[in-house]
Amino acid sequence: MNLSELITGNMVTLQVPLSDRVCEFQTRIIGKKEGILILASVKVNGRAVRMPLSRINIYCQLLNKLYIWKGVKVDTLPLRGRVYYRIMDTNIESEAYNRRGAYRLPIDEVLLLGVYDGAKLLETNVYVKDISESGFAFISDNELKTGDKVRLSYSPDDEEFLMNAYIIRSTYNSETGKYSYGCQMPEFDELLGGFIMKEQIRRRKMFA
Repeated sequence: MNLSELITGNMVTLQVPLSDRVCEFQTRIIGKKEGILILASVKVNGRAVRMPLSRINIYCQLLNKLYIWKGVKVDTLPLRGRVYYRIMDTNIESEAYNRRGAYRLPIDEVLLLGVYDGAKLLETNVYVKDISESGFAFISDNELKTGDKVRLSYSPDDEEFLMNAYIIRSTYNSETGKYSYGCQMPEFDELLGGFIMKEQIRRRKMFA
């Protein structure tokens, strides 16, 4: 799919390199004229994020399929006291993009997350969206860094799983003021993988 095929109203996510990490920001296409796309700005702590001079990646989900465009030049466009983003060169073809891989089991619960700070483990409650045999995703009020080591405690029924992982992806939602994180475990957890498979089968039978 060509980037120029996106239209006003499409939601997109910007993968922006900032200092020592890559941040993800969700925004919306608010205008299109002669192939040029205009995007709403993203605000962090009340201030609009300015796009770097380097090229960034953009991805978008359409009809349950993910498209990614790599190496896109995005300009910061101040206009009448407001900030927008502009993509002038939209003649870029998408590439295959699969963020998931392993099956993800929806959790949708508030669970206890530990964040490693050296030898200390600082615990906080977070909203866990899903887990897989290779990682998990959660939403938090707190800003964490890509590369931070975390531990999720998940106790379904009489079982308990302590999932150690590293944050590999973060997205800030300027409307809610919350952060979404994707985490990856360094090793496959056979017991957790077995539980997820059984739970997946059980849920399918419940709603069959």
